[in-house]
Amino acid sequence: MQLGRLFGFLFLVIGGFIAAMMHVSLRDDGQTIEFLIAGPALALIGIAMLIFPGGNITAEESKTKQKEPSVVFKEAPASHKIAWVVAGIAGVVLALNWGIFL
Repeated sequence: MQLGRLFGFLFLVIGGFIAAMMHVSLRDDGQTIEFLIAGPALALIGIAMLIFPGGNITAEESKTKQKEPSVVFKEAPASHKIAWVVAGIAGVVLALNWGIFL
């Protein structure tokens, strides 16, 4: 498995958990803590990283220190980086308008 896809899965899980906390906070209190806006952004970046995994490195290469994990980001094609940025911006926009969807 490519390390970028693993990062994407982790971002998706963490972002989904934070987004769920934001949703419960908005539903119960009518307000949320601002750092929870990161939840939908992380979730969408995770989805983008599953589709666009970045630089060519496997989890095994990272464990054995053959390549640094930063290769995922440093050697990623420009199209992958653009997809990650667009997904992050879409996540922030979604989070800021989350109350509309409740």
